[in-house]
Amino acid sequence: MTYLRTGLVSFSAALVLLGCGGLWRPFLEPSADSPAGCGAGGGAGCDLAGAWDLAAGDGMIANPTPVWINESITSLPDLKSIYLLKAGVAIAVGDQAALVEWKSASGWTVLNNKPGGTLYMAISGNSSSNMWIAGADGAAYSYSGGIAPTVRYPCGTVCPGGLTASWTSPLGNPWVVGLNNGAYRIPEGSQNWAPLAVPSSFGQNLLSIWGTSVADVWIGAGDGSGGSGIFHFDGASFKGYAVPDNLPVAGIWGRSPVDVWAVGDAGLVMHWTGAWEQMALGLAGGLNLNAVAGNNAGEVWAVGDGGIILYYDGRKWQRSASPVQYNLYGVTVNPLDSSPLVVGAKGTALRFAIPAGTAGTAGTTGGV
Repeated sequence: MTYLRTGLVSFSAALVLLGCGGLWRPFLEPSADSPAGCGAGGGAGCDLAGAWDLAAGDGMIANPTPVWINESITSLPDLKSIYLLKAGVAIAVGDQAALVEWKSASGWTVLNNKPGGTLYMAISGNSSSNMWIAGADGAAYSYSGGIAPTVRYPCGTVCPGGLTASWTSPLGNPWVVGLNNGAYRIPEGSQNWAPLAVPSSFGQNLLSIWGTSVADVWIGAGDGSGGSGIFHFDGASFKGYAVPDNLPVAGIWGRSPVDVWAVGDAGLVMHWTGAWEQMALGLAGGLNLNAVAGNNAGEVWAVGDGGIILYYDGRKWQRSASPVQYNLYGVTVNPLDSSPLVVGAKGTALRFAIPAGTAGTAGTTGGV
């Protein structure tokens, strides 16, 4: 059987999608433009999951509908970041030196959880043998698997204030940023850390980092009082861009030099296409957003405080029905099926898939 996994597309769009490989579409909370009022609880022409039903005569096949599957590990503390190592494999890090591996074939495996251990804030890499973890203790950690990352000191000793985020260039060079305007990298051809002179025009805290190359790096900044903004590094110097209302920029991700997303406090969502534009969400409440990620098909996901999950379909942002109310800190998208993985407070681990036991194959898109 063929499934079209959406509740918010037109029938004409459905005909187009039936002729190509399909992507996950989230079960979205009800909105004013939901077709036939298809929201939670169904309605005329809807199934109970809130999607159009072919059997009801509307021309759409909607069952089974992918949902957020809660696979949280209650024995773990907060998980702060997740990095897609390769298709079907991801690594999450968090408090108490938590290291958790996810594999599409076997699920989540706790590699390390050490009470009293370091708070790992972020992880990045370019291969299974070259991953980098930013520690709240002010140290960077080189990681190639297992349970024991190797400590490296970008500042000679621990960096004042601690580190908050990491990014690894396509060639494998690590970059880390942190509080007190700290930014450090290992340049190409070197084995030693070198500081970056990031301007202090947007406060003293650097919170997020992403890039396409060492000559195209974005850094999100802000401390909520001294100003907030986004820096771009072109390989030689930094240029700053202010954000509305001095809102700290907690997450940055992109798919190309002219398609970059930034999220932050009070529901801030910015999009770079050659200039930064604030996106109007039209959502009630301004919960803080902590991370953003997407795929190469135009879809983007953002997660944040209170369990909020937002989904961008290439046209507009909407809120996806989250199964938790804990703060969410990290998101990545598995390219095998374009399904997102999310981590957060108290060991929260979420996966977007067809539930086991229903028609179709959990964790894959199936045929469309």
